[in-house]
Amino acid sequence: MSIFYKLFSKFYFKKEYQESLNNLQDALKSGIDFHIKKIDDESGSYFYAEAHNVPNKHIVATGGTLAELDYNIKDAIFTAFRVPNYYCDDNLIKSPIPEKEIELKYVTA
Repeated sequence: MSIFYKLFSKFYFKKEYQESLNNLQDALKSGIDFHIKKIDDESGSYFYAEAHNVPNKHIVATGGTLAELDYNIKDAIFTAFRVPNYYCDDNLIKSPIPEKEIELKYVTA
C-alpha cells in the first residue's frame, strides 16, 4: 500500500522557522509517498511506514493501528523537517488514511 501526505493549509510563522516550513511545504506540494506494510513478529502486530521520495531525509513511523500510524507519520514528517513543536498542528497535513479503521486484505492471483 502506498499513501501520500500533502500540506493543505498555509499559515504564517515566525521568520526564523520559515526555512524549515518552506522546505516542508515544498516537499508536500507533490506529496510524500509512504510505503506501508503490516508486520507480525514476536512483539505483536503493527504497521511500518517508510517515505521513499524525500531526498536527504529518512522518515519512518510505526503504529499498532492505522490511526496511530497516521499520527506518528505526521509527527515524523514534522521532526524530519525540524518544525518546532508549537507549530506542529496535525491538521496542517492532509491525511489519506480514513478516519475509520479499515482492514487490509491480501489475495493471491
